[in-house]
Amino acid sequence: MPTPRQSLGTATVNGRIYALGGQQTDLPWNYTETNALSTNEEYDPATDSWTARTPMPTARYGPAVASQGGVVHAIGGYAQGRSLGTHEEFDPAANAWAVRQTMPTPRFWAGGAIVGGKIFVVSGNGAFTTVEAYQP
Repeated sequence: MPTPRQSLGTATVNGRIYALGGQQTDLPWNYTETNALSTNEEYDPATDSWTARTPMPTARYGPAVASQGGVVHAIGGYAQGRSLGTHEEFDPAANAWAVRQTMPTPRFWAGGAIVGGKIFVVSGNGAFTTVEAYQP
C-alpha cells in the first residue's frame, strides 16, 4: 500500500479494494491527535497495482465503511480530538465524493455492514452498544 497507516476503512466495488483514511504512523511509534488522513487509494488485484483517488473531504481514522450500488460510504471516524458523525459517499466511476446525511451518534472504530439495502453502523468508541441504520 503506498501510504503506511493504521485504523483505516476498506471496502470493495467492482473487484477493487478502496483503502480510506487512517492514522499516519512512523516507526518508532509517533502518535498524535492530528495525524488523521484523508487518503483514498484503490487496489486492483487484476493488475496488482495501486492508484491514488480523490481524497476524502474529511480526514479521519476509524471510520465505518461499507459499499453498495457501486459506491463506498465512509461514516463516522475520529479527528482533531473528537468523534465524528460525518457521512461521505465515494463514487469510483466519477472519482468524486458527495456529502450524505450525518450519523446521529458521532463515533469511531465502529463496524459497518449492508443488510436488506440499509447500512448499519454498530458499536464504536470501544464501548458503544448502539446500532444505527441509513437507507441510501
